Amino acid sequence: KPVECDPRTVEVIEKGLYYGKVSGGKFDITIGRAAALWDFHEADPQVPSKEAVKEAMKGVGYENVSIEGNTVTLGNADMELTLGGIGKGYVGDRAAEKLEAEGVTSAVVNFGGNIIVIGDKEGEDFKIGVEKPFTETGEIVGYVTVQDATVVTSGIYERGFEKDGRYYHHILDVETGWPCDT
Repeated sequence: KPVECDPRTVEVIEKGLYYGKVSGGKFDITIGRAAALWDFHEADPQVPSKEAVKEAMKGVGYENVSIEGNTVTLGNADMELTLGGIGKGYVGDRAAEKLEAEGVTSAVVNFGGNIIVIGDKEGEDFKIGVEKPFTETGEIVGYVTVQDATVVTSGIYERGFEKDGRYYHHILDVETGWPCDT
C-alpha cells in the first residue's frame, strides 16, 4: 500500500530509481528482500537456500516503484527497498553541503568508501588513495587527484565470508540475488 515518506527519503529513493534506469537495471534498490537474506556481519554467516533467494527475487524491479509527491508505492507485495548502495553517499553529500554552508572551503569528508572533497588543498588537488584489495595493511595501489568532487569505491573484499571453499561477497547480482561473479 502507499506509504508517505519524509521528503529526504523520497529524494534518496528517486536517485536510486534514476541510477536503476541509467544502469539498465544493474543497480536496483528493490533487491531488499534478497539482500536481507545475506548477513555479512554475523560471526557465522550462512548461505541462504536457492529457494529462498529465488522467492526473494520476485520483488526485484525498480521500474515498479511509483512516487507521487511524498508517497511511495511498491509495485507488488514481494518488493522491499534497500538504500544501502546509495544512502551513505546521500548523507555524505548533505554533510559536505552543511560544511560549505558554514564557510568551510577546504576539507575531506570520509564516510569509508565515500569520500567527498571540498575545494582544494592549499591550491593543489587532493590525492585520494585507492586501497589494494584483500590486504590488511591499507596498502595503496594508486590514487586520484580531485577537487570539489566525490570519489566512491566498493569492492568484493569489503564485506564477505568463505563457506565450503567459496567466497561470498556483498555485491549482489540483481538478476540472480547471488554475489556477482566477476
